[in-house]
Amino acid sequence: MKKKGTIILLLVVVVVIAGYALFSRKTPDAAAARPHYRVTAAELIKEFTRDGAIADKKYTGKILRVSGTVTLVSDGGSVVLGNQGSGAAVVVGMDQRHAGDVHKIQVGDEAVIQGVYSGYEAGGENPEDLLESLGATIQLRSGGMIMKP
Repeated sequence: MKKKGTIILLLVVVVVIAGYALFSRKTPDAAAARPHYRVTAAELIKEFTRDGAIADKKYTGKILRVSGTVTLVSDGGSVVLGNQGSGAAVVVGMDQRHAGDVHKIQVGDEAVIQGVYSGYEAGGENPEDLLESLGATIQLRSGGMIMKP
């Protein structure tokens, strides 16, 4: 019986140590990591417009370094890259460590932002439906500004 109690105690200790290690580790900084791909916002939008399913498969979970023109800066912590007047855009949610980056740029600036690709919404070809015709929206998370030329 004593052996069974020792095994249970040892198991509890292992679970506690594993749980502590899992919950205490820091999330990697995607903006400081080496990117898997370097693309312009226009190239990325074109790729998703051409075939979103293939582009989605290619970029899922990858770190992208995207350069382009800033079309919107949100106080909520996101930056949009694309072309004024075009509905298609690359939306980057900034990491908390880089939340101050949104104050360094403004609409019309050229910027290079890096983040993890997290999904997209495809736009349609129906000019009658405003929401459907806006174009592809590519989303990155955990972003940070690499540079503002």
